[in-house]
Amino acid sequence: ARTVIHRFADELILKMTGERGMSSAKIVFTSDRSGSTELYQIDFDGENLTRLTTDRSLIVTPAVSPDGTKLCYTSYIENNPDLYLMVLESGATERIAMFPGLNFSADWAPDGNTLAITLSKDGNSELYLLDSSSQQETRLTKNVWNDVSPSWSPDGGEIVYTADNIGAPQLYIIDRTGQQIRRLTFQGSYNVSPEWSPTGEDIAFSSSMNGNFNIYTIHPNGDNLRQLTQEAANNEDPAWSPDGRYIAFHSTRDGTGSIYIMNADGTNQRKLTDNTGNDFSPDWLR
Repeated sequence: ARTVIHRFADELILKMTGERGMSSAKIVFTSDRSGSTELYQIDFDGENLTRLTTDRSLIVTPAVSPDGTKLCYTSYIENNPDLYLMVLESGATERIAMFPGLNFSADWAPDGNTLAITLSKDGNSELYLLDSSSQQETRLTKNVWNDVSPSWSPDGGEIVYTADNIGAPQLYIIDRTGQQIRRLTFQGSYNVSPEWSPTGEDIAFSSSMNGNFNIYTIHPNGDNLRQLTQEAANNEDPAWSPDGRYIAFHSTRDGTGSIYIMNADGTNQRKLTDNTGNDFSPDWLR
């Protein structure tokens, strides 16, 4: 009944405003509420919490496919941080990257097949493109420093990521051929977790430039840096809603790590999950 009501509400909002409502949206996130770190999903209104995995291990960095049917994540269930693919309807899982070292921080390209991922199989962490069907990888960066946390532009032409080549993590943008790289952030000494907005107009990220970690946005050309959260706590892991109107994120403002949602301009921040442990790494499911 709740699903029908949510769908009706979304259609009503669409007719009234021209924009589809978010009542039917769900957020996938990682939580240690069960003792082990597992994947969960929850409705946009904070109801209907559902556990997705029972690995009894450590699971991090979930990424929902553009069509909402698959979920890529890293699990230590085989005692190594490997990449897995889950079909959400059936719950069936498949290990798609099991190289020595780290296999993590996947992000789906708009084509719904290619993943930008981080691998450390050759020493330091580098960016690779992975075909989720053939499981063939193509190296994107070749550096002596760490390149992590890739996020695709909505047109699939570029990737924003974090690199620590100057001794402090900063954001960079690379084209999908790996030929052109430009530095994006110059303010702050620790800028991480970039996420390109669905409209392409902004990149959200977490930075400690004013002490605690807070969520910021910046244009892809480096203009219009804006601070969205002002809490004397850590606010991290920003994730845009599919329509670009909301950002889900992790915050410790209430003493524990919970998932929050805010408008894209930083207004109307509200707590989504309640947990005595830690909820983090949100992503959206439509």
